[in-house]
Amino acid sequence: MKKVPVKKKEVSKRKLSLEFKPDKHTLKNKKKSIIDSIAFHPDLLKNDLIRQTIITILWRREEATMSAIKEDLVKEIGHHFDGDIERYIEHVKSDLEKRKLLEESPGKLLPHYRLTQKLQRGDQE
Repeated sequence: MKKVPVKKKEVSKRKLSLEFKPDKHTLKNKKKSIIDSIAFHPDLLKNDLIRQTIITILWRREEATMSAIKEDLVKEIGHHFDGDIERYIEHVKSDLEKRKLLEESPGKLLPHYRLTQKLQRGDQE
């Protein structure tokens, strides 16, 4: 019996080039999002202040866009607040949505937000 030499298959260069290689832009955005999520440690007092003010604004207006809420927030507590108020607003908004206290109003072009449960004026007393 003759021995037949067995050839090893070589890995083609095409297979190596098909692997996913992210470009610089993708890596930069991924690093930025990781850094942003790690770097933001909200102060609990500021968080509570923003949360209470957003709830008060929406209780008065019934529903509003996020830009209108931000404007009212800056008017009411902007002079008391030092720090990045925009990040706190986004953080509190997402927290209120997770807790099902804030929702988007259906049927609007721009997203309008409203409280899921509204306190009646007579219920306060």
